[in-house]
Amino acid sequence: MLLAIRHELYAISYKKTKQMNELIERLTKEAGLTPDQAQKAVTTIANFVKEKFPMLGGAVDQIFAAGAQEDGQ
Repeated sequence: MLLAIRHELYAISYKKTKQMNELIERLTKEAGLTPDQAQKAVTTIANFVKEKFPMLGGAVDQIFAAGAQEDGQ
């Protein structure tokens, strides 16, 4: 059972990481940003949403955590 839970958590984390990478890639292609600029833009947007809509803070943290972990932050 523990192995199944661990596998499910990995799958969720992988999906979030993949989605974050896709967002960064789109920002680089469609907005002409460098990967570093795109990451900073995503972080800025996440912080803005958490500041203006505190009730979404936990959800925003979960959504963006995978991308930050991959970058070593």
